[in-house]
Amino acid sequence: MKENSEHLIKVPAPNTLELLPELAKQLGGRLSGKKRLLHGGITLTRTLRTIYCDHKIELFANESLMCADVEARYGQFRLFMFNGRYRYGKPAANVRASGVEHAMFTIDGKLSPAQARLFESGILSSMLEIIRPEEGEQLDISQSLVRFFLNRPTPDRVMDFIHAVIELMPHEAPGYATIEVEAIPQALRPLIPWLTKWAIDDDEERSRKLKRSSVTSRQKLVDAVVPNLSYINEYLDSFGKNPPANACAFGSLAQAALEAQSLIELRRISQGCG
Repeated sequence: MKENSEHLIKVPAPNTLELLPELAKQLGGRLSGKKRLLHGGITLTRTLRTIYCDHKIELFANESLMCADVEARYGQFRLFMFNGRYRYGKPAANVRASGVEHAMFTIDGKLSPAQARLFESGILSSMLEIIRPEEGEQLDISQSLVRFFLNRPTPDRVMDFIHAVIELMPHEAPGYATIEVEAIPQALRPLIPWLTKWAIDDDEERSRKLKRSSVTSRQKLVDAVVPNLSYINEYLDSFGKNPPANACAFGSLAQAALEAQSLIELRRISQGCG
C-alpha cells in the first residue's frame, strides 16, 4: 500500500536564535545584536554574554548555528581543533571517545609540551565523551578559551558543553599543569583533570566554592574521587611526613570530595529523604 506523502507533517527545524532567551534565563547575562563574522562568510547575528559559575561565557548565534565560548586556561600554546569546519594545520593525534576516533589538528602537526600534558591527562577524551561532536561541529581549544560550533543545538546540549568545560578544563594559571603524569600511580591518573578546580588548600575558599557549585557538580566530584580515597591515602603515606606539592594536591582533592559528599547528604536530609 502506497503511503500518501501529502499527509506527512513536516517538523520545522529549530531556530537557534530562539534558544538565546531561554539560555539567558539559565545563565543570566544580557542579550545584544552584536554580530560576528566567521570563516567562510557566515554571520552570527545575536549575542549572549554572561558570567556563570565564575567563568566568562559568550554565545553567538544565527538561525542554524551557535558558537559557544567558555573561558579556560591551560599553559601557553597555539590553537588546536577537532572536526574542523575548514582546513586547518595538520593532524597531530587521535583522541578516542565513545568509540569514535577524533583527529586533533595543530598548526604544524606537533604537540607542544602544554598540549601534550593536556592530551595525556585524559581531559580531552572526558570532554569529548560528554559533548559528542556531530558532523560539521567544530571544537577549538586555545590558551584562553574552549569554543564549540553547534548545529541547531538544544538548550540541554549547550548547557552540557558549558558544564563540561567548567568541570574538566583548567581555568587559571594552573598550579598542576606541569604535573608529571608518569610519576602518578595509574589508579590516580583519571583524577588529574580534577586537581586544578578542586585541589584547594585553603579551607574557607574550598568551602565557598563547593557551596556555590551546582548539585550536579558536587555529585560528579564525589563519584570520581570517593571510590579512590584508599589509593590517595596510600599515595600520600608513601612519602612519609613530607609529601611533595603534587601529592598534597590529591589530599586537598580528597578533602573537597568528602565535603561535597557531606553537603549532598545534608541536602538530602533537609528535603526529607532520610
